[in-house]
Amino acid sequence: MGVEASKTSERSALIVGAVGVDKLTSPFLPPLIAMLAEGTGSHFYSYDSARKELSFKLLEENPYKEKLQQVYPIMIDEGQLTDEMLSVIKQYTGNHYLKTNLNLLSNFDIDWDYTNKLRSIIRGLYQSDLRSVYYRGLNLSDIEVNYYKEKIGACYYTNSFSSFTTEKDKAFTGNALIILKTTKNNRLNIANVWKWSCFPNEMEAILSIASRLQILNIYAKDNLWIIEVQLIGNE
Repeated sequence: MGVEASKTSERSALIVGAVGVDKLTSPFLPPLIAMLAEGTGSHFYSYDSARKELSFKLLEENPYKEKLQQVYPIMIDEGQLTDEMLSVIKQYTGNHYLKTNLNLLSNFDIDWDYTNKLRSIIRGLYQSDLRSVYYRGLNLSDIEVNYYKEKIGACYYTNSFSSFTTEKDKAFTGNALIILKTTKNNRLNIANVWKWSCFPNEMEAILSIASRLQILNIYAKDNLWIIEVQLIGNE
């Protein structure tokens, strides 16, 4: 994999998955998080003090429902993307993803202006080339794997943005692979963004915050956790 693709894969894998509390991530997390006792956390995460690692929970309700707004038109052709909209996408596929998603995942210092702009672009962008299957590689903690196992058949809401790829061989090589399935009538919350990405070769798509997913299955294959989920509804 080339340098361009590998950078994007590492970026995509960092969120969501178990996140270490270190110099890179600490500026975007609640300031007292490293002082939490073993096994404590919040409605959004649990903290492993020995590993200095956060495991993010699967939320059955949308915690940010009252904060979300559609700030751009609900129907945007690709040719109608403004310079501002393109800048929002470019920022996310560059370095803005880390602050945006860690803030959302930990419910800390969230930039709702930027969050609503990115979400509105994803939901408003009209594209005829949306796929029925997307892939996302990541590293999950044992705690997070159990979250999925316990909720097979149930639904949860994403509380951050998530980067996927249309190509399985371009997904980050971690300990888990999420296979996202969509149907023609349930694609409002995903958008293909590789045309405007800092790393176009990665064939990236972004799944919006507050997307409702159903866990279809989780199983181990070739030392990899395979997690199959379905995008449900367009709320």
